[in-house]
Amino acid sequence: MRRKPLPDWPRDRLFRMYVRGYVDQGYRVILRGPAAAIVLRPKRFSLLGLLFFHALYVVYYLAKRDERYRISLAPNGTLLETPL
Repeated sequence: MRRKPLPDWPRDRLFRMYVRGYVDQGYRVILRGPAAAIVLRPKRFSLLGLLFFHALYVVYYLAKRDERYRISLAPNGTLLETPL
């Protein structure tokens, strides 16, 4: 869990900007509330990995999970980022 203190801007605007940063990195917002959001980045298949590692890569890909994080805004203005 990472904590990031927020500057003195309106907290809801900073929260939206922080979540937007995740969206820009390829995450999708699954659930969004006024002070919390859950974002997910689906796993990606790599053709290059398949070409070099064949069956081993297929097993790795099937075992890999999507990346999920819960981003919440604490009452004191700190952003909490928790992997799910």
